[in-house]
Parts: sequence; C-alpha cells; structure tokens
Amino acid sequence: MAARLNCGVGLGLPEGIPATRVSNIRQEMKKLPSTIKDPAIPRARIISYRFSAFARAIDDLPVSQIKTTAEDYHECIAWDLSRGNVKSNRNIENILAFWRFLNSNRLPPGLSRFERRFYLRTMGRMVRHSFLPAMVLDQFKSGGSKKSAQPKNSSSRHRQGDLANPP
Repeated sequence: MAARLNCGVGLGLPEGIPATRVSNIRQEMKKLPSTIKDPAIPRARIISYRFSAFARAIDDLPVSQIKTTAEDYHECIAWDLSRGNVKSNRNIENILAFWRFLNSNRLPPGLSRFERRFYLRTMGRMVRHSFLPAMVLDQFKSGGSKKSAQPKNSSSRHRQGDLANPP
C-alpha cells in the first residue's frame, strides 16, 4: 500500500493524496514546456490618467506633499509614455502642465474654467503655507484672458443704455 502524504493541509487540496501520485504529477510537470509551467502571466493593466481625478487627489493632500505627488505623476506618465502603455492626450498634458507650473511658477496658457479654479485653489494653499511665492497669484490678475477681464454682456449693456436714452 502506498504511503499517503498530508499534502492538502493549508493548501486547499484534498487530504490523503497518495505519495506515488504526487511524484507522478511532479514528473509530468517537469516534462511540460517551460511556458506552461510558469505562473500565470499577469494581465495587462489598463492605464489611464484623468486630470479631474488628479485634481481631487491634489486637493486632498497636505500642501507639503503636492509637489512630490506631481513629481511622482510626472515620472509615472513619462515611463508609461516611453513604454507605449498610454498615448498622450489632453488629460496627460494637463497633469504635465501642472507639474511644469510647479517647477517654473508660470501659469500655462489656455486653461479651462475647471483648470483655472484648480490652479487658483492649489496656488492659494501653497502660497499661504509658503511653498510658492505670492507673486504667482498675480498671474491670475494680470495674465487672465481679456474676455474674463471685461464685464459680461458689456456691449448689450451699452446698447440698452442707448435705447433708454434715445438721441
């Protein structure tokens, strides 16, 4: 009678597998091609970067960790781009623009309303805690788009004034 091993204890295998059977299985495994014996090949990760998620993450961080987190994102994005894991898109460009801003203190052009609010909120926090110079906030005053500097509907107000006071 073949000796029985207690192979299943703690491994989720049935108890009492005959030792000869285990030995036979091992011998058969050695004969298989190496690709089959290797552990399961990990599935490819789906990688995406969203600026809105990045902005929420930055908002939740202590101010002292904002710059290092942006640096970490920059390194991950650079690595993923170089490996072909992702293709550059608007979200990636926005994250990289924020990283460049932190290193240059120069506000990028063409920010959307959401991006401008994020930059202003983040810059305000960083200026209050002395991680950025206060002059950075001046870029929103002087560097804003000309449309935002003008009052809304200025031309229609002007026309309304003319209608109220005919010549």
